Order: sequence, then C-alpha cells, then structure tokens
Amino acid sequence: MAGRTSNRLTNRGIKAAGPGRHLDGNGLFLLKREQDRGFWHFRFSWDGKRPEMGLGAWPDVSLAAAREAAAEARDMVRKGINPIQARKKAELARQGVPTLEQIINDTFEARKAGLRKDGESGRWLSPLKLHVIPKIGNVPVTDIDQNLLADTLRPLWQKQNPTAVKAIGRLKLAMEHALDRGYDVNVGVVASARRLLGESGHMVKHHPAMPWQEVPAFYQSLGAGSTVRRVLSFMIAVGAAARTMPVRFARYDQINGDEWKIPGEMMKGRRGKTIDFRIPLNDEALKIIEICQNLTGGEWLFPGPRGKPITDVMTSRFMLDTPYRPHGFRSSFREWMAATGVPFEIAETAIAHRVGNKITQAYLRDDYWEKRKVIMHDWANHLTGQGGAEIIEIKDAR
Repeated sequence: MAGRTSNRLTNRGIKAAGPGRHLDGNGLFLLKREQDRGFWHFRFSWDGKRPEMGLGAWPDVSLAAAREAAAEARDMVRKGINPIQARKKAELARQGVPTLEQIINDTFEARKAGLRKDGESGRWLSPLKLHVIPKIGNVPVTDIDQNLLADTLRPLWQKQNPTAVKAIGRLKLAMEHALDRGYDVNVGVVASARRLLGESGHMVKHHPAMPWQEVPAFYQSLGAGSTVRRVLSFMIAVGAAARTMPVRFARYDQINGDEWKIPGEMMKGRRGKTIDFRIPLNDEALKIIEICQNLTGGEWLFPGPRGKPITDVMTSRFMLDTPYRPHGFRSSFREWMAATGVPFEIAETAIAHRVGNKITQAYLRDDYWEKRKVIMHDWANHLTGQGGAEIIEIKDAR
C-alpha cells in the first residue's frame, strides 16, 4: 500500500492494527483505543480550520460504510455545505429545534402585518438574507452565541455599517421570538456581539443636498415642460416636506384648497403607526397643480408614460449631471429654515419629523399649521427671488 493516498486500509489490516490513529486517506481515519474497538472520523477544511466529524463506531460501522459516509461529507464540502452543521440541522429537525433561518422567517411572518405591503418589498428580510443566513442560517438557534454573530457581521460592520445595524436589530427580534417560543436561547448574545464589533469607522453618507442659496436658480431653470420637471418643481415648492415617494404618488383627491393631506401609509414609518401628514400649499405649488390638471388630468398629478406614477429612477436620472439628488432638497429646505430663524420644533414638524420622546409626542400634538403656512409663503418668495432675509412672524414656538 506504499504511496497510496486513499483507501489505504483493509478489513484484515484494521483487525490486526493496535491502538492509534490509522489513516485511510482523503480525510478518513480510524481512531482505535482498544484492539477490538474504534471510531471513524472525517477531517475536512472549513473556514480556515480543520474540524473532525464522527462517522460512528467500528466494527458497527464497516470500512465500506465509513468510506461512503466520508464521500457524502466531501461532496457537501465541495458544494459549500458544512457537513457537521447539516447533520445537526437534520437532527434538530427531528427533535423540533429550529435553525436560525427558520426563526428569522417565523419572526418575519409574525411582524409583516405591521410592515408596508406586508413586507413585500423585502427590506426587512434583505439584510439577513444577504449577509447572515448564507453563513449561519443552518445553525441551531440554541447554538447562536456572541462570537458567532460578531464573526459573521464583522465584514459588513466595517463596509456597510447601516445595513449591519439593521441586521443586528432584526437578529435581536429573532432571538426574542425564539425565547417567546420556549427555546433555550440567550437574547443577550446580540448586544454582546454588538459590543465585540466595537467602532466601525464607517462614515455616514447623506443624500447630497443642494445649498439652499442655489435652489432658486435651479428651481427657475426647471419649468414645466416634462413630467420629471413638474415633479421636481413641486417637490421643491413644498420644501420637500414630503419625501420623494409621496410626491410621485400624489393624487388630486389628496388636495383640498391650499392643503395637501398625505395618507399615513405613504409616510415613512411602521404600517398602522404613522399618521396622515398635511402640507400647506403656497402659490408656487398651486400653480404646478393647475398646470398638471390642464396637461394630464386623471388620478395622479405626475403620471408616467403608462399612466402610473412616475418612477424614482426618472427623477434621480434627471439630476445625474449635478452632484445632488432629489431627496437632498429636504436638507436644503431644513437648512434654509434654520438660517432664517424658524424655531426647532416648527422646522422639524414642517419636514414630518417627530420631536421628543413618546411622552413628549403624546402631549405635543400641534402641527403649527398657521405658522407653517407663513414658512411656505416665505419659501416660495425665496424660490422666486422675492424673499427677505429672515422670518419675523414665527420667532416664538407658541
């Protein structure tokens, strides 16, 4: 058998061999501690380590059966499957203990009624599907510890920190869900993993925003010659108080005089937890609405070529020649309010931000409607070159 790299052992040789490790090749070996008793093991390379997988006791498991089991395990490794974890998963399935992937999916099913469109967009699951489940989804939920989570998330933590933060938050919900179902898990492992990850060094990149001083020139250059131009003109005219999606999906039945009421389901936030938001319409915004009615009519203010609302891609593409993006006009408007002395609470309300904690919000229900009408009037004057340097009328928050 000299020079053979596999199938080195024979049944006769195994019986005659004394205690020790006897190699068959390709990772398979027999560990004998007694003359008539031994255990089969399969060693393989995985993630920079050399784990060993038990294949049963000899002579209960024959040489031929051990080779067959080792061949199946090698095939799994070639396919990117850890055979030890695969066996654990199968065993736990028989015992009723779920894997992390199963718990994540169960958590999503339990929460999706509170997500927009029942989570059809996939945003809740996508950080976990892309970065967690492929690596450790088949690990029993009871075996999840902080080191495993930290090792899994570390590359993402450094390169895509906001996505990693979302993944951590959803993993915490998944572990809490597993605990509520009665499984022996430690929900504190997620917080421990977060501490192990330390500081990310990730620099947050905000939507590039046009300086408020430059917005009037851009606004006046738009005109109303196309749907995209009308969308951007309207977005700027209302100070981007509404995000891009509510503007694109604006309907005529949402507008009553100088008020635009956006349904809560179109606003950012959890389904059923976000209230309607109304925006005062200044003369510039009303002019754009009138132009839209004369040009298109129908249900939507800004229909695309097929009659459905214009896509976000079209508005972003229009501004590709600039260093700015449509969503950045929210920052432009907010910075203009700060520069002109609008009190913090009113400015934050004007862009649909909630101010304070839940207790504060419960008592502070004023949406500053009359004062926001003044802000929108002065913003229109700024856009058309008629504005003054500061707003006098609303210096006081009350």
